[in-house]
Amino acid sequence: MVLRLFLWLSTFFIISVLLLTQSRGTYLAFGITVIVMLLIVLPVRWRWRLLLGLVLTAVMLAVFLFQSNGWEGFISLLGLTGQTGFSLDSLASRLEIWTRAIYGVQDFPFTGMGINTFREVIHVLYPLFTIPPDIDIAHAHNEFLQVALDLGIPGLIAFTSIYIISLWMFVQIWKYPQSGGTTAITPHFLYEQGLRRVMALGLGGGLFGHMLFGMTDAITLGAKPGIFYWMLLGLITGLYKKSKIENIRLKIEN
Repeated sequence: MVLRLFLWLSTFFIISVLLLTQSRGTYLAFGITVIVMLLIVLPVRWRWRLLLGLVLTAVMLAVFLFQSNGWEGFISLLGLTGQTGFSLDSLASRLEIWTRAIYGVQDFPFTGMGINTFREVIHVLYPLFTIPPDIDIAHAHNEFLQVALDLGIPGLIAFTSIYIISLWMFVQIWKYPQSGGTTAITPHFLYEQGLRRVMALGLGGGLFGHMLFGMTDAITLGAKPGIFYWMLLGLITGLYKKSKIENIRLKIEN
């Protein structure tokens, strides 16, 4: 009972923080991640119903956008004009930053320009037209472009492989049979029926959401909040190792 209350309070706190950030990339990543997670856990007939609902929602949204003369008119109709989280004003500047980041990758393809140096180099080598030079551009607003800028294309390949391997481990955890209880060989609460999959879904969903968020924003490799990303990878790896040991035990018993 106490654990469930703690989980609900934690969920409420995290969702509240997410809403207060007014980050469009976060909203989009969260929404897509929730949909993908539902498609994984729902029965087949409910998956088709969910997909049908998404298609109908997309059609209705397209109609509303057309009748409202675009996104800005739609936001004005909802009374959210003053909310920066729903504005498209920063899209042009973000596109410009992406183009400058691509130029940087082309100029420093093998070694990169160094961690946390893009913010200094961009105004010197790649001047911006829509952003004044006194504005600090902390990162490229794209996680993969930022890694390529910091570490070069070899670093980008290594970083991308981390995502691929981690998502592969999630798939393996999901495929492993559920033992339904603990034994004297592996007395661990992770082997209770279904709990391992629930944890894998949460960790895998978090990683997938982070990847989607990284398409429009970035947490640089040297930034302090980045520790949560590496903690997430560590938890996925630990759960995979535990699941693999349990799978070997089941094969021996059978």
